[in-house]
Amino acid sequence: MVDVGLTKLVQCDLLLQEGIRVTVKIQNPESVSTKQILRGTLVSPNEPRKKSGVYWGYKVRVVESINQLFDKSEYDLIIGTSDKGKPISKLEVLNFGKPFSKLLIVFGGVDGLESATEFEDDDENSFLARFHHYINTRPSQGTKTIRTEEAIPISLMALEPLLHKAILSNKKHKKVI
Repeated sequence: MVDVGLTKLVQCDLLLQEGIRVTVKIQNPESVSTKQILRGTLVSPNEPRKKSGVYWGYKVRVVESINQLFDKSEYDLIIGTSDKGKPISKLEVLNFGKPFSKLLIVFGGVDGLESATEFEDDDENSFLARFHHYINTRPSQGTKTIRTEEAIPISLMALEPLLHKAILSNKKHKKVI
């Protein structure tokens, strides 16, 4: 049985390890509001986007070193978020002169993204130079810190108009993946 965020569990076609994230296609969606058992099959996380163009969430990756994030990534556009960043209201365009297809948004912890340099060989300036944009998505936050779990939806909402504009611009140049 899989918890898919509805009022009842979905019976799946495979036995799953507890705690893993899966994408489930519900076979009998008409049964959501009935007493009937919901049945589902596991599908690729890309299926909702590919088949119906539906946004299917962001991916989270935890790294032990901030350098691991940059060394292993192949992102076209990298955005860092910080209360020390440029206010998002001053950012008119969200690219750097060419279309992008892979975006990385980096969030820091309670001590801020800048504290990630404390345990690395980088100084703060070379660290900040790795970002195409280093922004503050909540310049008048009114508190000392914003928790990361709060910063993610706040930042995504603040970035949405710029991302939308950039994606429309990208579509003129090439297909966005």
